[in-house]
Amino acid sequence: MKNIVVIYKSKYGCTKRYALWIKDALKCDMFDSDNIDEKDLLKYDLIIYGNPIYASKSIGKRFNKVNNIIIFYVGLSDVNDTDLNKLNDTYSSDVKKFFYFRGACDYDNLKINHKILIKLLFKMINKKSKDNISASEKIILETYNNKVDYTSKNQIIELINYVTKYY
Repeated sequence: MKNIVVIYKSKYGCTKRYALWIKDALKCDMFDSDNIDEKDLLKYDLIIYGNPIYASKSIGKRFNKVNNIIIFYVGLSDVNDTDLNKLNDTYSSDVKKFFYFRGACDYDNLKINHKILIKLLFKMINKKSKDNISASEKIILETYNNKVDYTSKNQIIELINYVTKYY
């Protein structure tokens, strides 16, 4: 297997959890994206990047000078209800493959600004008719003020199989 690194951005730990599982499965290096420069990534043949999704938007880094990137997103929505094409459009054509894993949310442990944002979204969504609520908005209604955890090590299997087959 070639020289592989997993990097990630994580606010509440789900993306880091998946990054650790991937690192352990592939026996490769791992870094928080805040602790590695893009020039340091040039020594790797493959970069696997964990990018969290908050309010249907990715918050992670963009890469300009590196090749062979695999992106895995982590969010609350079901993969079938997530517009990955919209998220993928923000990356260059050097990205080889995209994966999506479900995350978790513990309302009690959210930062105050996130609690306020979710509360405002919850109130706004509650005013809509049931027919006009999107899948991601349904997740907000279902998880508001609750603790949910959809993370599972099984979700990384397809990514691990892809990497071991092609790298």
